[in-house]
Parts: sequence; C-alpha cells; structure tokens
Amino acid sequence: MGATVYTLAQNTRGSNVYKEDFSKTTKMRYKYFFVFALLFMSFKSSSQRLEVDSADRKARLDSFMQDLNNKREQRKREAIGKPFNQFSISTGGKKISNKDLEQKVVFINFWFSGCKPCLEEFDELNTLFEQFKSNKSFLFLSFTFDSPEMISETRKKYQLKFKSYSIPERECLRLNQGSGYPLSILIGKDGRIKQFYDASIKKENIEAVCQDVLKELNTGI
Repeated sequence: MGATVYTLAQNTRGSNVYKEDFSKTTKMRYKYFFVFALLFMSFKSSSQRLEVDSADRKARLDSFMQDLNNKREQRKREAIGKPFNQFSISTGGKKISNKDLEQKVVFINFWFSGCKPCLEEFDELNTLFEQFKSNKSFLFLSFTFDSPEMISETRKKYQLKFKSYSIPERECLRLNQGSGYPLSILIGKDGRIKQFYDASIKKENIEAVCQDVLKELNTGI
C-alpha cells in the first residue's frame, strides 16, 4: 500500500514538473513571438520611411536638375545676339583672342574625352570643318580642358581634321555659358552669338548646321 502511494506521489510530482516546464516554454515562445513582432513592425515602418525619403530625395533632385536646365536655357536665350565673351589664350606657341574672330563666321566646339556624346559628333564636325576650311571668312575653333597629350591621343584615335586647344576647365565653362558638353556656338561676322548647339551634332542634323554656317557667310556685316 505504501509503495502504491509512493508511486502515485512520484507520478503526481512528475506531472507538476512537466506542467511547469510546459508553461515556461509557452511563455518564452510568446515572449519571443512578441519581440519578433515588434522588430518586424519596426523594420516595416523603417522601410516605409526609407521609401518615402528616397522618393522625396528623387523628387527634389529632379526639381533641382529641371531648375538648373531652365537657368541654362535662359542664359543661352539671353546670350543670343550678344557679343561673344572676351578671351585671350596662348597655346602651342600661338595666341588666340577675339581679334582673330573679327569679320569671320566662327564655329566653336567645346568637348572633353570623357564625354561620350562629344566623341560621337566628331565625324560630323570633321564634315563641317572640311566643307568650310577653305573659306577665309570661316574659322573653326575647338576648346577642351583635356591635356595636350590627351588631345593628341584623341585626334589620332578619331582622325580629327581640326585642331583643339587646351584651356582651363573654368575658362571652358565661362566661354560656353556654363552649358555643359558637348556644346557648339555659331558666331556671326559681327562678333555676336547666332546659335547654340547643345545636343550632339549627328548625321540627321549636320546639314542644317552647315546651312546655318552658310547663311552667316552670305550675310554682310
């Protein structure tokens, strides 16, 4: 009888221990689930904020770029009909200034070797140069902030027919009205800016550009 009571007591104690362990495990599981849920909600909230912040930054950047482009376009519109900026550069033992532009139709191209659109228009610029180089009233100028060594490599690689002059980048931006690259400017015999070409000159529009040059050549001062 005593043994039976002992066994029951032992079983009852074991059951209580099992129940206690089960209760602790369940509580821990709920605790971990609750912590995980909080972390998930926090992560989701942070992700949503990041998405909103990213969209906001993109919108502000787009607005800034649009404003910058508008200012560039405004500067170019205001420059049409005005004299080209005064300049004087000495490169390769040769001095070039506004005096060399007097009573000439001048086509000035701005480029640099790291600008892919600049490189893509070289063939058409060669075409324009070849067409008018024999005309004494025409002058083709090409400015870049690349080093003379880089200019030499580029001329050889792309078989450029025209010379390019190395000037400081700040001077490039001053002369091209801060309009970026590639950019070409057409100046009339009166020394005033007639046209800007701020997109790559391609086969589709080179004829129109040549017509603009020819028109200025046929115009008296």
